[in-house]
Amino acid sequence: FDNSKMDNYAYLNTIHYKYGGDYNNYDASDNNFNCNGIIGPDRQLNPHAYEVAHQYQNIWAEPVDLKNGVVSVYNENFFRNLANVSMQWQLLVDGNVANKGTVSELNCEPQQRVNITLPYELRNISGASDIYLNVCFVLKNSEPLMQRGQMVAYNQLTLQEAERNQVATRTITGKQVKVVNKKNEPTITLSGKHFSVQFDRKTGMMSQYVANGKNLLANGGTLKPIFWRAVNDNDMGAGVQKKYSVWRNPALNLASLTIDKKTKSVRAEYDMPDVKARLVLNYQVRPDGSIDVTEQMTADKSTQVSDMFRFGMVMQLPYQMDHSEYYGRGPIENYADRKSSQLMGIYKQTADEQFYPYIRPQETGTKSDMRWWNQTDRTGEGLRVMADKPFYASALHYDIETLDEGTEKAQRHSPEVKKSAFTNLFIDFEHAGVGGVNSWDMDAIALPQYRVNYGDKTFNFTLSPLR
Repeated sequence: FDNSKMDNYAYLNTIHYKYGGDYNNYDASDNNFNCNGIIGPDRQLNPHAYEVAHQYQNIWAEPVDLKNGVVSVYNENFFRNLANVSMQWQLLVDGNVANKGTVSELNCEPQQRVNITLPYELRNISGASDIYLNVCFVLKNSEPLMQRGQMVAYNQLTLQEAERNQVATRTITGKQVKVVNKKNEPTITLSGKHFSVQFDRKTGMMSQYVANGKNLLANGGTLKPIFWRAVNDNDMGAGVQKKYSVWRNPALNLASLTIDKKTKSVRAEYDMPDVKARLVLNYQVRPDGSIDVTEQMTADKSTQVSDMFRFGMVMQLPYQMDHSEYYGRGPIENYADRKSSQLMGIYKQTADEQFYPYIRPQETGTKSDMRWWNQTDRTGEGLRVMADKPFYASALHYDIETLDEGTEKAQRHSPEVKKSAFTNLFIDFEHAGVGGVNSWDMDAIALPQYRVNYGDKTFNFTLSPLR
């Protein structure tokens, strides 16, 4: 049970036959077997099939006294005991396995619960760590259509989640960061021993980010605000592509661009007349080349503006910077209203592996509850994203403009969509759920608690170079 390689039991049977039961040989990059499945003509699984499979499982682990290792196992079956099921467990600390074991005998009758004490200790684990307990239930012997060792149910229980510190503005002393701000030059530059950051004077946005000799922005790329996603089938069914249309490409009129030499920060203020809001982007550059970014929107409380799909930013990286490693929920795409099947853990994927080829192009790839996200080339050079709160992220070789169907369904297919010149790294403070009570009217839209409402918002995150 290795959640860095395995998402859930929904396709373990296929892995069993393909790899002879050796789950350690599973390779998520195998083009003939990866998370880009679909329930369709080829009978493959699509991303939401995993959520259904998890909700339909018949065995559940529930917390009793997790600090002392006590969990409850509930057998939801009506006519079968758990004599042919063993329980495997892992204790994860900040995404890494700290302890593990197996309970061979569960002795749980149909519709009954049993308490089990697991032999782990928390005495030497820091209080500033995330601690999760992964529990999975596997078959001892083969049954019809299921093989020995196949996972038939799983849960992740939370013992502790560390608090994230707020990203605070700080004073940079000395001459560790040099500021060059000449009015006759098109850019403002902040630089240090191993890095250089440039901002376009006309747009106020980042135009170059070089660290350790590598440009972390693609030629012509930038870091820019984003409020829209490629609409999915449910969005189209509810007509949200028209109701939210003001957020597809709202005007950003640069009102002011200021530089604070004391804090080594650049502040760009924008008027957003289409949505009656004010947006501030603040970048504070540190001596190590990392950048604290704040995206802050102030809404006009006296007016009515529709909800939006997301509140975040997209960074246009070089195409080859397409390797992701992240600590959050994965590896299958997941959203605010569709994430219980995906476990917290550390995962690795490429940008192409994060793209799911739905029959019609639409939103895909987003993952939730991120603690950190590394985006690098194959040599490991790139950047890390961290935030003061769990965030959403994805990396794709597609632009939203090409994935988006627009206001009407064009009946395109995913192979027809042109790839981007960039690896697009999406970093979101909020991202709307994908909905789906039905798929044809307002019930298709995400429930109220999973929507991104119009209002004041602040997103703090840090970009740090990696070698």
